[in-house]
Amino acid sequence: MPHAIRQTRAKSLLDDLRHSLGKSLCSLFAKGETAAAIRYALSRWRALTRYVDDGLLEIDNLAAERALRAVALGRKNYLFAGSDSSANALPPSIRWSTRQNSTVWTLKDISARF
Repeated sequence: MPHAIRQTRAKSLLDDLRHSLGKSLCSLFAKGETAAAIRYALSRWRALTRYVDDGLLEIDNLAAERALRAVALGRKNYLFAGSDSSANALPPSIRWSTRQNSTVWTLKDISARF
């Protein structure tokens, strides 16, 4: 189903966008930042529009980025392990692992484990 919807809706919009970008590129200063951005998008057009041809691909990777945000925050907090501020590292890491394992822990459970 997503493939059919993408083929009917997104494909025509993306074709129009590509035509518009190409047309705009001709009227811009060649060394300008806008022209560079348009050339960048056009040079990666196949990768940009790959999701139209494959119904399993998402248009963005926000779900993966959201999932990794807790890991990145935890990694930043672990830099201070052993200091007074290392206490800040524990709650985000526990929240992340409980979300990943679909476990509900209370503070009483956590303090009993440590």
